[in-house]
Amino acid sequence: MQIARQSRVAGQAYVRWAPSARSKRLDFEEHSNNYTKGLLHQMKRQCLVMMFVVASLTINALELPVIDGVSLPLQYIVNKRSYFELEKRALDGFGAYRTAGHKHAGLDIKASFSEPVISIGKGIVRVIYGEYPYTTVLIEHATQNGGMLYSAYTHIEQIKVIVGQQVDENTVLGRVFNEEEYKKSEFYENHLHFEIRKTMDRYKGISIKCYNEEELNKYFYDPLIYFKKALAK
Repeated sequence: MQIARQSRVAGQAYVRWAPSARSKRLDFEEHSNNYTKGLLHQMKRQCLVMMFVVASLTINALELPVIDGVSLPLQYIVNKRSYFELEKRALDGFGAYRTAGHKHAGLDIKASFSEPVISIGKGIVRVIYGEYPYTTVLIEHATQNGGMLYSAYTHIEQIKVIVGQQVDENTVLGRVFNEEEYKKSEFYENHLHFEIRKTMDRYKGISIKCYNEEELNKYFYDPLIYFKKALAK
């Protein structure tokens, strides 16, 4: 219902229609209902996306090939079989965006200055490559299902192993940066960059060449998901 009101412009009277209180209330209710429906639709979509992500992570976790006796890769972690201890040190994770445009291929694990880096389990040193601050040790591991996977340790110095050497969860590979090396690196935190790789293909450059999820998942496993499954055994 609308109400007629008289107004004057240049001395002439005319009729102006104004909405009633009831009309305003109905308009408000209609607007509120549309907003609520839109919000519920958006929430439903977000829930479906989250369900898809969780399901995908679960499927990927079930497919992960595990090596025997998995241990965390830094010496000063007291309980190296504790996923909780890893979470406390976790910095930038798998898939994080890097300023160079690529996706982060591993997990940055916070470390003390000069903290020794150790192998996550039995394996053979296949490659040592790179120079400061990107020196990397790559180890091949036999998995429980008869396959192979590879662990990579980057930002380490004073390498203690050689190519072809057999290692286990007690073998020191090198150490994380000391204070001087850390300051020179200009990294955001002193850390070990750790990767779980599916293959040795393109091993020298692939860490900085994955620009989307498809490329990333072709060559790498998410270390957090990997350790969560492996350390639960």
